[in-house]
Amino acid sequence: TLQSPVWASLSQSPDQMTIFWTLRTTIMALNNLQVVKNLLDEQKVPRERQALILGQLKHESQSFKRLEENLNYSAKRLTEVFPNRFPTIESAKPYANNPAALAEKVYGGRKDLGNSEGEGYKYRGRGLVQLTGKNNYKKYGEELFLAGVLDDPNALVTNPDLLLSPKISAAASLAYLNDRAKNATTADEFTKAVNPGLFKRNNNESKRDIAKRKADTEAFTKQFKLSDAGVEIVVDGDWGKNSKNLWSKYGNAIDPSMPSVTSPDIQPEGIPSPLERRMQFAQRDPRRVDLAPQMAQAPAPAPENIEYASMDDLLMDKGLLGTSSFG
Repeated sequence: TLQSPVWASLSQSPDQMTIFWTLRTTIMALNNLQVVKNLLDEQKVPRERQALILGQLKHESQSFKRLEENLNYSAKRLTEVFPNRFPTIESAKPYANNPAALAEKVYGGRKDLGNSEGEGYKYRGRGLVQLTGKNNYKKYGEELFLAGVLDDPNALVTNPDLLLSPKISAAASLAYLNDRAKNATTADEFTKAVNPGLFKRNNNESKRDIAKRKADTEAFTKQFKLSDAGVEIVVDGDWGKNSKNLWSKYGNAIDPSMPSVTSPDIQPEGIPSPLERRMQFAQRDPRRVDLAPQMAQAPAPAPENIEYASMDDLLMDKGLLGTSSFG
């Protein structure tokens, strides 16, 4: 529990509480993302594949905010997410807002997952990729043991909550994705390898899911290109106003194959062509653009590659924890 004067004052103000938890969630997400990016760099994963992996993980983890599956659904939502299991509102009511009961209903006693009766909630989805089922916990626990991440090959089976650790979650998620989508070279190929059911269902929700993963992958791809070219940008997969403006300014010069206009075949009046953009960009900053057209990259700012072993350490470093602790 939190017992500090700071927490006591926050608890009296709903608005301050909202700000606090929003900030806490944002910091957690940034740390989770940084841990994955550090691991990808350590493994020398090419940028193109990093973007594919991060695009999937961003979607699976709700923008790196969740390391545990959300099983808290209303009865109506259950009929939408699990229509075969809950064809009516009445059939869904006993499991509505009841994560343990729902996990057992969906995952308990499933031989394909390696779960016995009563193990549905214990081996529910955890980690950035929502690793599910005793078989997966055993398989990737052994892989992480061989990689030196875990001290015991059965660690994830005996203590599933280890997957809530950012570092262990990242390592297990990357191992899982590399197994499932080793040969995928596009966002759609990656999605089909990881979640083939989305393509089988072919409904509007599935189509939105597929499109979102593709958009997240493209966002990471473009942000990496900007960052590697020396443009100061946060590589987080969020294609907001700042990213859009930077890509509009530098995108064609950095990679004419991914133009910032609506189509590479259409050049709207008043918008310079890719070659003109390269020339303009070279005049502004000759360090970064060579009309050959090879890029002479300016040194990128050193990233803040800080990993935290626990949320308390992270919040303490950011000055948000004070003398209190989470229990």
